[in-house]
Amino acid sequence: MAFMAVLLAVLIARSGLTYADERVWIELNKLESRETGCHAYLVSQNQTLENFAELIIDLVIFREDGIIDKVIGVSLAPLSSKKTSVKVFNLQLSCSQIGRLLINDVTECRNGQNIRTGCIDLLSTSSRASAELIK
Repeated sequence: MAFMAVLLAVLIARSGLTYADERVWIELNKLESRETGCHAYLVSQNQTLENFAELIIDLVIFREDGIIDKVIGVSLAPLSSKKTSVKVFNLQLSCSQIGRLLINDVTECRNGQNIRTGCIDLLSTSSRASAELIK
């Protein structure tokens, strides 16, 4: 019986399918004011069985008044299976101007040599910062 469970897990991993509770959690952990602008800290937790060689999100930054300030691409890769990682990037505007961040899409998603579709559906978001992170 244990052999069948292991075999099923291997087949699912190779097929690219994931269980419903397997997610890539992305948390906006903090926004930090610097001389060069606002540094955003994203904590990514890959709860899937996949190792992502490429995972680039299309991130839209809204000002506090709801107006879009800019759209940037942020790479979260490499992101190994069952691993937590932190990415820091500069938004080149004041932290006090940021109202929310939207993960609009996943522009590149590759696990190993294979391009993967539907990566946006794997993402779940949260925020500990003053601005919210949504998708």
